[in-house]
Amino acid sequence: DEMYQDSGEGVSEGDPTLNWSGYVDTYSRRTHAEPVIREWVEWSCDLVLRHKGDCFPEGPARDGSRSPRIVELGCGNGMLLFRIAPEVAKAEGGRYIGTDISSSGLSYVYDVMARGPPYRGLPIDMHNIAAHEVLDICEERSVDVVLCNGVTMYFPSTAYLVECMQMAVKAARDGGFTIFGDIQSKRHLMSFHVDVQTFQAMRRPDATPQAVLRAA
Repeated sequence: DEMYQDSGEGVSEGDPTLNWSGYVDTYSRRTHAEPVIREWVEWSCDLVLRHKGDCFPEGPARDGSRSPRIVELGCGNGMLLFRIAPEVAKAEGGRYIGTDISSSGLSYVYDVMARGPPYRGLPIDMHNIAAHEVLDICEERSVDVVLCNGVTMYFPSTAYLVECMQMAVKAARDGGFTIFGDIQSKRHLMSFHVDVQTFQAMRRPDATPQAVLRAA
């Protein structure tokens, strides 16, 4: 819950659905700038919306077809949810199911939805569960898209990530999609940490070549 606590920073003044409280730039240790977050959000939504025609086409349901559903594992403050759910709503009976272990994140989503149009009335269901518990809220092969984006770096282990992927695949219908985005490369993690430590050491007022080398 600490990640989503309101710090007074990281919320767009004109758009309550863009709340990136807790998203800190690893290099500067400051809250990310809004244009950076907005670009990331738009790119992430495109991962799902490029499959719109296959998973939740607009208009009445086809004969014999189910109502389309998307499940997001780790929806946080709803930055993706509030952009994709309106598209899901255009399909008859479409539902967007957001899940997160953070009650603070889910509370923020409910708060935004309570503010009225265009957020109130969106076909959104919320569940306070962990990513591996996805089959507790849906049957196997019943979901059109399972989305997990930008949260796997908080998973406790690689084994847990694999378990969540396996559960997501079981939840997805035949012909559906499972999307796991923003997964850190373990192979490059050490190089990344060295680069961060070097960057920060070089910007200290008492920086010396020796101090920078020790930091790296």
